[in-house]
Amino acid sequence: MTLASGQQIAASLTLMPFVVASGSIHWHLATTPTMSILVLGLFPGGLAFMWNFDTVHAWGSSAASTVEYVCAIVAVVEGVGLLHESLYWYQPVGGVIVIAGALVGWAQLPRRAAAAE
Repeated sequence: MTLASGQQIAASLTLMPFVVASGSIHWHLATTPTMSILVLGLFPGGLAFMWNFDTVHAWGSSAASTVEYVCAIVAVVEGVGLLHESLYWYQPVGGVIVIAGALVGWAQLPRRAAAAE
């Protein structure tokens, strides 16, 4: 939790001079939108950041990094199911390739043995 918080604070402090210099700060912020941003940043964003560190600790960095590949699959499923977008043949094929690659990376699928000489 300390590492995740430290990285978020360091990122905010690093970006602050650029935000101030851009002149895009509105000093008269409404309470509801400001509280919404804070709540979304602290709870779902902060928890996801902490869970990411827990996943890396539990699974190792190689296996944990493959979690991000599944995001594209979820995006396609949600796009088709919720937004009624078109599904093309190469999307499920790509999804199968991504899942197979992740399983190989997690050592869940056996690799082919090298040809004996």
